[in-house]
Amino acid sequence: MIYYLYIKTSPHGLKYLGKTTKDPFKYKGSGKIWLRHIKKHNLTHKDILTEIVFKTTNVKELINEGIKISNELDVVNSPEWANLRPEEGDGGDTSLFINYSNPNFHKSNRADHLNGIGKTEEERKKYFKERSQKIDYYNPVRLQKIKDNTDWESWYESIKNRKTDYAKSHEKLKKPILVIDINTDKILHEFKSLKDASEKTGIKSETIRKRIQYNRIIDGCKWTHKNEIK
Repeated sequence: MIYYLYIKTSPHGLKYLGKTTKDPFKYKGSGKIWLRHIKKHNLTHKDILTEIVFKTTNVKELINEGIKISNELDVVNSPEWANLRPEEGDGGDTSLFINYSNPNFHKSNRADHLNGIGKTEEERKKYFKERSQKIDYYNPVRLQKIKDNTDWESWYESIKNRKTDYAKSHEKLKKPILVIDINTDKILHEFKSLKDASEKTGIKSETIRKRIQYNRIIDGCKWTHKNEIK
């Protein structure tokens, strides 16, 4: 397999250093800013000038050369480049760089540390703070790259549509809840949803959910979803 390091140049002047195993002249490239730039200006691979700067079959050589060229061209700090970090060969199809023979890869909990699972609340806060400090979100060059290459009208429209879709999905997922007397089978209360039941009774949503899930009988009553009643 051949790995290519390429430099893409947009007709608008922006450049991008990247890697691919595909046809580098047909591949449009990747990277957050670069993809935003392509979308904003509706570019195709034919609009973009591509230069191959290095090719190899060795992953280590690819990584070393990518870092070397990134530093030489200062692609991260220069506003002329779309890169937000050095090209280290881990962009695009990262499956090529995964060591599947590593037994840790096959553990179902291998990514728990990324979410702070298994840590105390204090440890979680410290962990996420340290993670966030690794990225300079307020770097003026980074912010300018995002500002200049984002189609803000489309971005705001996508956010608006996302909120609408979420609201519709949330509405569909609402399940009426009943509280039934187990001795008489009489419906004592009916709520529109889990949230509605929690707000009106003062009982935590998680507590109600567990009562339903485990068929718990509380004070002679059971909680259930309305659509589960035959």
